[in-house]
Amino acid sequence: IELGYTPGPTRFELVGLSHVLKTSTEALAGDVNLDTIVTWDPWSNPERAEHFLHLLSVYQRGAGELLGWARFLPCSLETEKFMVEHHKATFNLEEASAPRDYKEAAMRMYNRVGNDRREKLYNAGAERTWSLNHIMLLRDLQAISQGTGQYSGIEAGIRRECLANLATLVREESWKINLYVVDDEPGLQSLPAVASYDSWVVLDSKFAFWRDLRGVMSYSANAEFVKRVQRPPLEVLLENAAYRSRRQVLALLDKLSACSG
Repeated sequence: IELGYTPGPTRFELVGLSHVLKTSTEALAGDVNLDTIVTWDPWSNPERAEHFLHLLSVYQRGAGELLGWARFLPCSLETEKFMVEHHKATFNLEEASAPRDYKEAAMRMYNRVGNDRREKLYNAGAERTWSLNHIMLLRDLQAISQGTGQYSGIEAGIRRECLANLATLVREESWKINLYVVDDEPGLQSLPAVASYDSWVVLDSKFAFWRDLRGVMSYSANAEFVKRVQRPPLEVLLENAAYRSRRQVLALLDKLSACSG
């Protein structure tokens, strides 16, 4: 393979090699430009997280903005205690939908990625070149506050501490962390990004990654695709944010934190 003999390895052989070598099929096949959409299933191949983190760090260099929407807070904006409990609830180790060892490996991977992202965010502080602009629906923030849905098993004190920490991060303007909250308007919920995915993120118009409701991630560095397909839904959500000024968002977070119980 290294000498470039043809025919090269089949797709099946590349997948097998990527698992053994703990890397991606793109790295093995030389698809460094990511001209096509790359799909990654963290459940079956959690080791590939290092490759994804490397790509993310590469595209963050010199970037101006990370703009994203999710049904939850990014790990970097959560406290570690909240993140760990949230991942436990997400993977539900007792449920038999997937082998327990698969779930435990995936959960460890997400905890590792989350801690890495949080550490880098905190270490960079005001020196970070890009702003972190995160969009959430009001109902999803209220679920954290009220301890409903996926947060029902997380203690009130941990949820309250997470919301208070989020307010601290947003309050410090030099850190360039902005939260935008959208009311639950039916028209916005029908957007494909909101209806079929749990997270949708772009770095400028250079790199995008998104995760579907099964937990499968996809990403692309095709600038035209990111600009034409991935970024517009986020801009629609941003334009319709009911809470957008720092003052409005901080007042909402204070209210949600006080009501945590």
